[in-house]
Amino acid sequence: PDVAEYLCPPIDSQLVWGVPTWTGGNPDDDFSSTATTTIDGIQIVADNTLTDFAANPSAYFTEGTTFNGTHGLLINARSEQLLGTFIRYRIHFDQPVAGLAFSVVDIDLLDGIFNGKPDIYIDQVKVIASRGGIPLFLVNGTDYNVPDPTSVDDLGGGIFKGLKNVANINTRNGDVQFSIAEPIDEIIVEFTNVGPTNSIGPTAIHISDFNWNCTYNDTDGDNIPDHLDTDSDNDTCPDALEGDGGFTLLQIDANGRLIGPVISTTGIPTAAGTGQADVSGRD
Repeated sequence: PDVAEYLCPPIDSQLVWGVPTWTGGNPDDDFSSTATTTIDGIQIVADNTLTDFAANPSAYFTEGTTFNGTHGLLINARSEQLLGTFIRYRIHFDQPVAGLAFSVVDIDLLDGIFNGKPDIYIDQVKVIASRGGIPLFLVNGTDYNVPDPTSVDDLGGGIFKGLKNVANINTRNGDVQFSIAEPIDEIIVEFTNVGPTNSIGPTAIHISDFNWNCTYNDTDGDNIPDHLDTDSDNDTCPDALEGDGGFTLLQIDANGRLIGPVISTTGIPTAAGTGQADVSGRD
């Protein structure tokens, strides 16, 4: 069954900002760049090229720092430059990962004075999680949690806005904490200022380290996950013949699929009943 081929043992992978060796660039480049690294066989691209650098010349990124008690990647900007524009950061995995957990830190609001002048900004962050270019609908309480709704307003659609100032101390009050069970291959974090007036001071958010527990199985490494691959070990013998169903070549089509109808609720061919046990498909 696809559900059995889809599951895999927990591998407890981590992207700890400041630790991996990157090629092609660095996550804290303060200009348009992409950086690539590999963790537990998964290629990860950190990409800031979607950022409006022309409107945000003072934007800068700091990898491997701690902010509000959380370790991660700091994104800093001049709030008057960020008004009406955006900083956009993309983290892409070359194969979907499941159980992805991370936080966006310090989404807040400031209504005060900086260097003797009015300093007003309202942070707004949009988070897009997708797989194969198709965004997921993120659900509060299932895919993410807002620890302090009096500090961060959940506007829906992955958009969050600061409600009050959150001091740079060990606090979760300005955070949105994500834990996405469904496999995804991309996260985009978009940061902007929606304050009522321009500000002359800085504003920042922080993307925490990433954790994930499981990825698709891809036994033969051909970039086709096992649950979509009719020959998951690439030995030219279709998986349908390697199970314990006793099927023959006469019972499969040219694409290695069992001939006949499929059970609509499970995706299992009717000929295979409730699905075949794995006898030698991985050998």
